[in-house]
Amino acid sequence: MTELERVLSMAIDAEKEAGKLYTKAASKTTSANNKQVYLWLAREELGHQTLLSALINQYKKGRKFTAQTKVKGGALSEPIECSQLPSFKQTGTESDVYAAEVQIIKSAMKAEAQASSFYKDLAEKTSDIVAKGILKELAQIEKGHLELLTEELKLIREGNDMFLLRRFETPLGE
Repeated sequence: MTELERVLSMAIDAEKEAGKLYTKAASKTTSANNKQVYLWLAREELGHQTLLSALINQYKKGRKFTAQTKVKGGALSEPIECSQLPSFKQTGTESDVYAAEVQIIKSAMKAEAQASSFYKDLAEKTSDIVAKGILKELAQIEKGHLELLTEELKLIREGNDMFLLRRFETPLGE
């Protein structure tokens, strides 16, 4: 196994764990808004797994993976920008009702920060120009997830549900 395959395999494992975290969070929350945000994040991580797996498979076959390559179920969303998120004053208090949700979000924030850093470092180390671009984009997307979760944490600490932007809507049956 080459270094690139090994590192991308580690990235796939990290995306799987993140997906499990969000799926578990969705099953535990009692808020419909929170559930939809968690399910959206879980689907994001699944798309990253699929894309990274396709990158490995293309690499193993000796083919170049291009930005135009279409991967069924694999996608990179547009990174979330802070300007898209509403601003809320953090009170610093956590009600018992939301304490479990706060812990989930804090764990997810740590994982997203690590993922962003991981992808950024990997992008700097790889010489494959297409892989470098994809990895940089993944780093930015994971950073966007961290920014989203930071704002969600502020809402939860104020005793509110998570906000639901149009892009996070998913059918609740998923």
